[in-house]
Amino acid sequence: MNAGEFDKRIIIRKLFDEVEKDKDGFSNKEWNDFLSIWANVKDLSGSAFYQLNSEQQVKTITCKVRYNNKIDESMRVIYRNEIYKVIRIYQGNYKDNFMYIDCQIIKGVKD
Repeated sequence: MNAGEFDKRIIIRKLFDEVEKDKDGFSNKEWNDFLSIWANVKDLSGSAFYQLNSEQQVKTITCKVRYNNKIDESMRVIYRNEIYKVIRIYQGNYKDNFMYIDCQIIKGVKD
């Protein structure tokens, strides 16, 4: 592993329930920053792209990060002020300490 490989900063966001409830007694859910980590970010292309985007063309990225068991598929990734939903998380080689996060852009939503 080359430490310089992780050259992009990404933010992981998590959906939290607000402590205060609204006037009708419902708790509000809000996306908040959860982690700020270094990553190697690549546009997804080739067969992996077509497997995730079989019907339409969608901006898709893969983020390689150091393994972190706090990250899951319910979260979002912020990269270059664009918001991505997490599609899947996997560990490429179980011998290394890295994980890959495949993400698709959420259209119409800006950070």
